[in-house]
Amino acid sequence: MKNSFLIVTATLLVSVFFSCTKERVTAGSVNEVYEFQSVDSTWKLLTLREKIGQTMLMLPDRKKELDLGDGSLDVYFKRYPVTGYFMGWKLFTGVPEEERVDFVRSSVEEYQKASELPLLFQQDYESGVGLQGMTPFPKEMALGAANSPELAYKYGKSVALECRSLGINWVLHPVADLNMNPLNPIVNTRSVSDNPEKAVCLLSEQIKGLQDNSVAATIKHFPGDGVDYRDQHLMTTVNSLSEEMWKQYHGKVFAELIKKGVACIMPGHITLPFYQKERINGYLPPATLSHELLTGLLKKEMHFNGVVVSDAMTMAGFRGWYKNDLEGQVASFLAGVDILLWPSYEYMDTVEVRIQRGEIPMERLDDAVRRVWAMKERFGLLNKNRELIRPVSAEEKAEIREAAKEITERSITLVRDEDHKLPLSLEKSKSFFLGFFIFFPLTARRCPAPGRGTRGSAGSPACPSPLPGHRHRPPSAPGNAGFCPP
Repeated sequence: MKNSFLIVTATLLVSVFFSCTKERVTAGSVNEVYEFQSVDSTWKLLTLREKIGQTMLMLPDRKKELDLGDGSLDVYFKRYPVTGYFMGWKLFTGVPEEERVDFVRSSVEEYQKASELPLLFQQDYESGVGLQGMTPFPKEMALGAANSPELAYKYGKSVALECRSLGINWVLHPVADLNMNPLNPIVNTRSVSDNPEKAVCLLSEQIKGLQDNSVAATIKHFPGDGVDYRDQHLMTTVNSLSEEMWKQYHGKVFAELIKKGVACIMPGHITLPFYQKERINGYLPPATLSHELLTGLLKKEMHFNGVVVSDAMTMAGFRGWYKNDLEGQVASFLAGVDILLWPSYEYMDTVEVRIQRGEIPMERLDDAVRRVWAMKERFGLLNKNRELIRPVSAEEKAEIREAAKEITERSITLVRDEDHKLPLSLEKSKSFFLGFFIFFPLTARRCPAPGRGTRGSAGSPACPSPLPGHRHRPPSAPGNAGFCPP
């Protein structure tokens, strides 16, 4: 009997029935640049430590905070006036799952009450707010499969409303990387597509949904992940595309979303060999440490006027480039990062002393603070009468759940039905087999490098890119107009 295979999955192979108008644009060709014109200039009156604090987003650690403040949260903020907190795993140490929603809200209120300056409260929330009572959403790949700009907007709006109900005003998504290498272990389901035009079409609406509802969005990981087969959490990875290809793909996505007004961009611990010339100990540094990529390419050539926020300072792709973590954090700030994610408190003391000595230019700090302050103004944080926590109404909750349900249902994709077995019928088939296939690539050669992190640089015999003897599959060709392409 002939074998029949029915494969139903949420993938990037989708039909193209939903319209989305696009413009042909490549990196560096953006003529219209979104720029929020900040009205408030009180940041200029901040003390030196208050300015440095605007570049620091911390992990919550109440014991550490009280130690630094002699038992007082108010004193802590006077000594270390940081810009905000990542309200994730570290916050929940010892907190039962069913109490976490209320704990986030009370923590937001306590921190803001103790701080004289407006605070940013941040989380990833790539698949919705992952707490009890909140609404789970599928990953970006499912949004790509649903292929609807309208649903992309609802995705962003829904997540924003639930964030606001907790006091969260900044998210580290959406992922703007492209699914070019099927062996990449961390992009895959987090990416909306391998096609830059489709990515721009959907992500621009998702960002609009977030930012229309007072939550700052972040696209990541500049200059683009998804080409290498390695994990930047474990080592510095490489975007090995040529200049022409990069401008057609990753560069195009970032350029267009900058034009659309995205508030923040997160660089990855990723190199871009075609552009970089500067090296650290003979290796090309990741974007997080590259003045060429962050200041030269992103801020100057691509005219990004928003906030550059680092990826986590604890990732192996970042650590090990300098003799200690502190020197790496300072180097990242000098490279062009405006807000460091999880730096040490020693960072503030060190930058303060080095600015006073003239070793760090005040202009670099002022540029970062101006950008951070403009973002806070843009999203209402400078309004003293703002609603710190905005409850979600019953009607909004129903709409959020319906959006999650519709995206999930519309993402289901028929890949193959050669024997025409759909729709399923118990009359014809008494039994069904559902199989899951997991592919484990061969172990690649390790890229040796000193330090705690492992560095990988294109061109090194020990660090092939993207894979020895393997070429990444060509992404879907750009250029189809009038719809979000498959």
